[in-house]
Amino acid sequence: TDWEWAKNADGSDYTINGYWWSSISHKNMFYTDAKPDAIKERCNETLGVTHETADITYFAADTRASYNHTIWNNDSAAQPNKINKVIVFGDSLSDTGNIFNASQWRFPNPNSWFLGHFSN
Repeated sequence: TDWEWAKNADGSDYTINGYWWSSISHKNMFYTDAKPDAIKERCNETLGVTHETADITYFAADTRASYNHTIWNNDSAAQPNKINKVIVFGDSLSDTGNIFNASQWRFPNPNSWFLGHFSN
């Protein structure tokens, strides 16, 4: 598993507007109004991915050495009549990478666990 900073079409670093939940780095989350599809599109184009089943995970960072922070997409007040988020508690498959961040990317081993996420 490797990391790549998403790029705009002109080659500049892709950034999204938003705000950080906390000043404590390993307990943080990034909130944005950017749409998940737009973020995913930038990631796909940066990586040259052309198929829909690619296993890509994206995170917020404020530097290249930043922790891997979850991106929370703010919903508008008017929503279509469908599910747009699933929030899961207490399962290893819902691991957000907090242990990986707190161990400074050493545990679990990123070479044997996808992006440092536990899975059973």
